Amino acid sequence: MEYFDNGDRECLDVILHGSSKGFKTSESIQKTFQTDKDLGRSVVMFNFPFMDRNEIRKEGGGLDEEIATLKEVLQKCNATQCKKIRLIGKSLGGIVAAEYLCGLNIKDQEKYELVILGFIPGETKVNNIVSKIIIFQGEKDKYGDVEAVRKEVGAVTEHITIYGISGADHSFKDPVTGQAKYFDKVLELLFMNQKLEKEPPQKGRKRVVRIEPVIQKFNYDCGGAAVSNLLLMLGRGEVLKTELYQRLEVDPVNGTRIKNIKKLLDEEGVEYFEASGAGISDLEAALSVGYVCLVCYQAWGTEEEMDTLESGHYSVVFDVDEKSVWFIDPSVLKEDEVGEGIGVIFRTREDFDKRWRDKGVEGEIYDHWMLAVKVPY
Repeated sequence: MEYFDNGDRECLDVILHGSSKGFKTSESIQKTFQTDKDLGRSVVMFNFPFMDRNEIRKEGGGLDEEIATLKEVLQKCNATQCKKIRLIGKSLGGIVAAEYLCGLNIKDQEKYELVILGFIPGETKVNNIVSKIIIFQGEKDKYGDVEAVRKEVGAVTEHITIYGISGADHSFKDPVTGQAKYFDKVLELLFMNQKLEKEPPQKGRKRVVRIEPVIQKFNYDCGGAAVSNLLLMLGRGEVLKTELYQRLEVDPVNGTRIKNIKKLLDEEGVEYFEASGAGISDLEAALSVGYVCLVCYQAWGTEEEMDTLESGHYSVVFDVDEKSVWFIDPSVLKEDEVGEGIGVIFRTREDFDKRWRDKGVEGEIYDHWMLAVKVPY
């Protein structure tokens, strides 16, 4: 066990390893611990007993020993005195942490947050957890991609955010080369809200649109136009000349499917992450570290009409300030408010938060969904 105590009792991060490597040999566990320390956060990492015994843990075995060990670690760290506790579990560690929380009553769960690095559908049980849950899933995870995770947990709890990391396997490595090239992105996302709290963005800042926005030609091609704007912001304008709309399969009935957007970005080697169940603060944090975010939302209608999810629309969020969310919106043809222009619009944070839901052609719900790419400026 290794424990860093920052001296206060505001929060404690508890890192639980997976089934193949203990905390001393796992690069991802070590990196997570060091990032916590660098931010001045109390953090502990430890081994489950089977790892210290040099045993290979059999899948499907009981969790009594692992849960007992977690309880001992929490006791040694005086966790009962901490206001907030974040359990960060890698694969098996996520299963153990979830099982531990399921054994607590609702009141005792309130001080916890659960982070799962590599969710295993059918094994990681979160249905009785009321704590905030954050899941990171590689799009190439052998146990299931982000869509599989979303289907399993989406109807279970509303306190959940799911991040999908493009190109990554279950250990957030490149499945072809075996290089651990994606875990740094996981760390960036895992700690970006904490970094934003430590170094808040300067008030009054304003990001500007440095492209001439592509405007949609029809009432169904907002997705194609929004992806065009995303590619222009990435400096990948040449992709627009590759029969982009045909590759995205833009059509009058289905518009543009999210899976086709991800397929195109994968084909072009564009790294991205997606998130569902995100909040305005998550959007703001992503923007603060250089991302812009494709979103789908209900652009028109009253609140009653919005509930039908029949007014879906794609735009690119390029800025969030104290009052407003700013979009490159391919449907905007004129300046209605000061600061807007062709292809640019803003909505209040509260208004966008209400509208930030959409429905896919097969009935899948995209609740507070975004797809983020890092731009070179």
